Amino acid sequence: MEPAEFLRQHCDELALYDRMTTAITECEEHLFAEVEKIADLEQKIKVYAAIATNHELEAMAAKIRRRAERRFRQMRREQVIYTEQH
Repeated sequence: MEPAEFLRQHCDELALYDRMTTAITECEEHLFAEVEKIADLEQKIKVYAAIATNHELEAMAAKIRRRAERRFRQMRREQVIYTEQH
C-alpha cells in the first residue's frame, strides 16, 4: 500500500492519535502548575498522591505502546516478505 493511500484510509485513526498526544502534552504542561495553586498543603499532598498512584492510566498507555510495537513489527515483517516476492 502506498503511503498516500494508507493516510487516506487511516486519517481518522491518525487524527485521534494526534488529539490524544496533544491532550496528554497539555495535561502535562498544566497539571503541576494547577496543583501548586492549591493553598492548603494537606490538600496539595492528597492531589499529588492521587496523581502519583494512578497506575491505571500508566498501564493503559503501556498497553497502547505494546500493541503499536507488535503491529509495527508485524507490518515490517509483511513488508519484507512483500518486497522479497516482488
